[in-house]
Amino acid sequence: MALIHIFTSLIVIFISKKLFIIAFGEMRINKYMPHTHLWLWQLIVLSLVGANLMVVGVRADIITNFVQNEQSYLFSLWSVYYTMLMFPVAIIFFNNIIGLKINKYFKLFLNKKVEYSYKDSDSRIKIFFYCMSIISIFVVVYLCYYNAPLFMYLTGRIDRVLNARVAYDRAFEGSKLIKNVIGESIIPLASYIAFAYYKFTKQKHWKIIFTILCMCALFISGANMSKSGLAWYFLPYVFIITSMNGKIPYKKLFKIILIIAPIPLYMYTVQYARAGFGITDIILNFYGGPLGRIFIGQIQSLPAYFEIFPDLYEFLLGKSISLFSYIGLPFIETARIAATYIEPVGVQEGWVNVANTFFIGDAYANFGLIGVLFSPIWVAFVYSIFYRLLVTHRKSPLSIGCYVFILNNLTESLTGSFFSAYVVNTRVISSLLFLLCIKIFVSLLGANNITTRNNNVKKINLY
Repeated sequence: MALIHIFTSLIVIFISKKLFIIAFGEMRINKYMPHTHLWLWQLIVLSLVGANLMVVGVRADIITNFVQNEQSYLFSLWSVYYTMLMFPVAIIFFNNIIGLKINKYFKLFLNKKVEYSYKDSDSRIKIFFYCMSIISIFVVVYLCYYNAPLFMYLTGRIDRVLNARVAYDRAFEGSKLIKNVIGESIIPLASYIAFAYYKFTKQKHWKIIFTILCMCALFISGANMSKSGLAWYFLPYVFIITSMNGKIPYKKLFKIILIIAPIPLYMYTVQYARAGFGITDIILNFYGGPLGRIFIGQIQSLPAYFEIFPDLYEFLLGKSISLFSYIGLPFIETARIAATYIEPVGVQEGWVNVANTFFIGDAYANFGLIGVLFSPIWVAFVYSIFYRLLVTHRKSPLSIGCYVFILNNLTESLTGSFFSAYVVNTRVISSLLFLLCIKIFVSLLGANNITTRNNNVKKINLY
């Protein structure tokens, strides 16, 4: 039976890749872009591999003890199959029927030259980003004041990392607007844009701005001491380099991997420091170490979702949109509900926060089978809109940095929430508002847009 699942998965992988190439134009490692990462990492490594492992019996004890119906594992695997095929099919449909022709413009985009957005060589944007550098320093100090776990660790004041992380995420005493919107969204976005400007201009001013923003964004990305947050901050730089140069050399890509890979390992050693585990113990511990986190960690809760909703907890019917928590409307976090059933002791004692999984889980928890069938189509629609904005817009450091940030967020969210990522995404909203703020700031200082050049590509201006 295991061989049948493996053979079926290989067929699905083959067909899915062909469909992705039709949908996006091409998928090469030295042209590593968000859609390539979505297919290779999110769908295959984090989802398909783990779904197959669970079907053949490789499961964490806590999932084995909770999930009672073997069909739940099969349903999880079929959900991944369905997404791998329906997502590119939906993109192809939107390309041809609605006119969101990503595949037509992708190669043209990579071959276009980078240019400024304004006639003043974006010097007024530079002033705006100097202001952002000051704001980013303030946010870091603010998070330190409210005892960000990373600050507590660096100052030797942290006891249990997991408890500190959960408290920081769920019981933060300061402003969530500063922590989540400005800190976790705007400042990393600003650092990516600043990097694109520095790479384009080679100017000392942009180097200073980028250095400040990058250091602050690194602290903020790792503030809750998650095992992957700090590492994945570096990924959009790969997309930016590819977008600006048309490709990324394999040597440079390898260097970035060497930077990213050790960070989660180090965070594991910090987390298990009190237990006396070394690097070797952590690597060899499949279920509790990084290998288990990669291959089954992001998918293992999905079968539990199919058993929790609606038998143990009623369907949420759209109440899991995180924006509701900011405006005082009823908000129910799907992954938190799942965690209370899967690991009730950990939730009660404060060392378990949420049980995130493949986005299909959140869609099912809200609308059942209809959510499972419709959600990949909707995700493809949202993804295609922002991908088209990237490849058809004037190729400037501002547009590249912004749309790469948005697409990276949409890509990473595939193993997370559906409604808060693809229906009302606060990070996407804040990114577009950030672009609007730049436009208003520059306009007030009197700069004018550069006349759009004819690149045989239809332009869509959002700023």
